[in-house]
Amino acid sequence: MGLEMNCIDYFVAGAYYDRDNILQITTEYIHLLEENGYEVLFANISKTPGVSMHLEEYEGALFIFQVFSLLAFIFGCLIMASLFSTMLAGQVKQIGILKSMGARTGKIKFAYMGAAGILIAFNLAVSLPLSVVIGRGLSAFFLRIGNMYLTRFDLSPVVYILVTAALVTVPLLLSYLPVRRGLAIGVKDAINDYGIQVRIQELKIPHRCLNRLSRPVLLSVRRALEHRRRFIMNLMMLTLGGLLFVGIMGNIVSINKALSDNMEARHFDYQFTSSHYKDMDKIKKALDANPEMVAYYEVWGEATGKLIYPDGHTGNLYALTAMDYNSKLFTPEMIEGRWLQAGDSNAIVVSFEFLNNEPYALGDKVLFQFGSITQEMTIVGIIKEIGSQSIYMEIKGFETLIPPKAQRISVPVKTAIQKRNMRRVYKDLEEYLSISEISIVQSESKMERYKILKAHFTTTLTSFLTVAILVVFVAGFGLASAMNLQVSERTREIGIMKSMGASNRQIKKIVRTESTFVCLCSWLLSLLLAIPVLFLSIYYIGVYVLEIPLTSSWLALILSMLAWFVFTWFIGRFASRSAGKRAARMTVRRAIIQE
Repeated sequence: MGLEMNCIDYFVAGAYYDRDNILQITTEYIHLLEENGYEVLFANISKTPGVSMHLEEYEGALFIFQVFSLLAFIFGCLIMASLFSTMLAGQVKQIGILKSMGARTGKIKFAYMGAAGILIAFNLAVSLPLSVVIGRGLSAFFLRIGNMYLTRFDLSPVVYILVTAALVTVPLLLSYLPVRRGLAIGVKDAINDYGIQVRIQELKIPHRCLNRLSRPVLLSVRRALEHRRRFIMNLMMLTLGGLLFVGIMGNIVSINKALSDNMEARHFDYQFTSSHYKDMDKIKKALDANPEMVAYYEVWGEATGKLIYPDGHTGNLYALTAMDYNSKLFTPEMIEGRWLQAGDSNAIVVSFEFLNNEPYALGDKVLFQFGSITQEMTIVGIIKEIGSQSIYMEIKGFETLIPPKAQRISVPVKTAIQKRNMRRVYKDLEEYLSISEISIVQSESKMERYKILKAHFTTTLTSFLTVAILVVFVAGFGLASAMNLQVSERTREIGIMKSMGASNRQIKKIVRTESTFVCLCSWLLSLLLAIPVLFLSIYYIGVYVLEIPLTSSWLALILSMLAWFVFTWFIGRFASRSAGKRAARMTVRRAIIQE
């Protein structure tokens, strides 16, 4: 096949997860090979041996799942508390009758808490086995994205004990609060309860605003605000869901924008590497002779240097790229320091990923060995380049400091032909270079590089999108449960409205408008809180989880809030659908005699 390179994968003896041990043995191994006439071009030693390269991605995915799980758990507890609040509101008269017959408050309270215990026991019986199955499936799915397989799924008994304790304790405490509040009512007030408590005069709404609303809409708004605790609970539940959704979607937009900006910094379509720097004149002649295919190109230098630590150990080998300081085909985004300047000889600019893997900082001096020559270089700038531990230097310094045997040539090309099938264009260009007797060691198109880079974040983006969709379903389910509870509580009120001539369509509209009003209020509240939440989440996920510098932008905020507004509208329609049908099917006789 004409290949000239060999690759050796090896495990070191002894402490094979100790990086210092790996560095020491690797240094001796490289010296041994070089003494026997074998040139080592590249050595890759992980910063964290024994840990997957996808660790940051999985940590990001798990962090989002943890936040979502906690939020879903809170939603479930709030729904259960709302269930008991509605149950007690509908059974006030029965409680009064029990008290008048001598029943003690403690025994009534025990009965209601016993009902809560039955619900919790049923929840445990269903959710724990189901969660194990779903957990195994999700783990296997996300591991397969990273080309790994799930071999064991063993959870410590402590995990089951802690989860069970949380599933029992928290719902019981939240259920106890409405039970205690509902049983505090006196016998007289309980016997005189008719299930309709109108406190519209307490709602301080200007009369001008009220006159502009239709009667069904006005009734919906009043009913939504009448039970303030329930309104606040629904508002809080939807707002938390909205903030989590906005944070997730904002990170998705920011990650995609960072990947796009990373590609936009490269103003060329195709790049190939030749093995000999001395072929520069031949390459220039061949490319200049084909203006129909090549619109513009530059000639860069390339070499591979071994990193030498201050203690003498050999580190990873890194590719060094040299270009003119005012290159038109590469304009990276600076994070810190400066870009290359005219006259730079031993100055280098590195990507942030290089500093994440190596113990250096801006201004430090770094030793690189090229063949038998060691050069000291100074880090003068840090660029935002994702997916590459790149090092750049000025082309004239490269020609002076790097030995000729270690020099290679890299040519970025902006093609003159723009077709839908660009792969064919690149193939024709490679065939043309081959006819011109130019050997290509490596080639890559800009689009292929973008696809590879985006595939690296597949786990993160997939998990973020999955959680975003789940947030929509959980928020919708929570509001739907609340709306059904409220319809059950207002059974007699619905019967009275029907007896006064209200149609089924008007009843549905009242329920739908109330649900939509709650969703709109939650969206407005989410809009006020979204700016700090979005920026903090993007900063935290970028710096501490994915370890890439994500940029907060108004575009991410606007797109996230627009998406949440659309989903909020659908949530309002979905949540009121079942409750509206139940209310419309209710007959007057059944509603009036409802106790």
